[in-house]
Amino acid sequence: MRAILYRVLRRRQFIYMLAFMVVLGLSCLFTYGIIGQYPWKGGYDEPTSLYSLHMLVIPAVTLITFKFSFSLLATIPIGDILAEDRQSGYMKSMVSHITLKKYLINHFLLAFLIGGCLVVIPVLVNFISLLFFIPVTPLHRFYSMFLVPSDEFMPHLYYDHPGIYLLVRSAFLFLYGGCLSLFASICAYLTHNRYLAILIPMFFVLVSDMLISVLRAAKYSLSDQFIGTESFQLTGVLFVVTILLFAVMTVIYGVKKNEI
Repeated sequence: MRAILYRVLRRRQFIYMLAFMVVLGLSCLFTYGIIGQYPWKGGYDEPTSLYSLHMLVIPAVTLITFKFSFSLLATIPIGDILAEDRQSGYMKSMVSHITLKKYLINHFLLAFLIGGCLVVIPVLVNFISLLFFIPVTPLHRFYSMFLVPSDEFMPHLYYDHPGIYLLVRSAFLFLYGGCLSLFASICAYLTHNRYLAILIPMFFVLVSDMLISVLRAAKYSLSDQFIGTESFQLTGVLFVVTILLFAVMTVIYGVKKNEI
């Protein structure tokens, strides 16, 4: 696992995506017009809390960009490395030291952890950057009641304990990013194609969200459930369970069906 992690950390894709995530997290300072205004005030001349300007609750450019690029952020750093290992012969050299099953388990586990951790970085950078300009004051229910309506994910937790709320939503991001990265790694192993490994998860998310939008059932959208403030639905649970089962089946049967 250390060898895989060392290679991932040295990849250009990883460095570029990491830089993009940091920039994305900082972008709210400009898109919200915060730079140059201290203390920053919202509408009605009411001082705004840090928790009411976080990127996960404000549907502005930062959140929209984050949603649109989410699958790429989660999959590009590590999602295609199994296909690269097959083409370069690195997988053969690794299997001479450990079994293919153990190699796949290590890679899938690392893909899940890296994909999940990376997509939380913009949220963390966004929070830290806002700390320099926005006071950490209690949320004012009247001025922030539109951010998490009563029909969305645990509004009472958001208004009473906003810090815990952001931690829970970040855990959802970790889970979603980890599953997408795992999905890409499975596709890389089965298709032997680096580009398909990145494109298949991306198109899956786009097509599923578009179909759900056409059916006017936005609350069942995967992106809205995991990114933002929507409640967790059955489709989200099915997605996570399906990806995890798919990974287990790939480890069990993929070793027998696929030659290196």
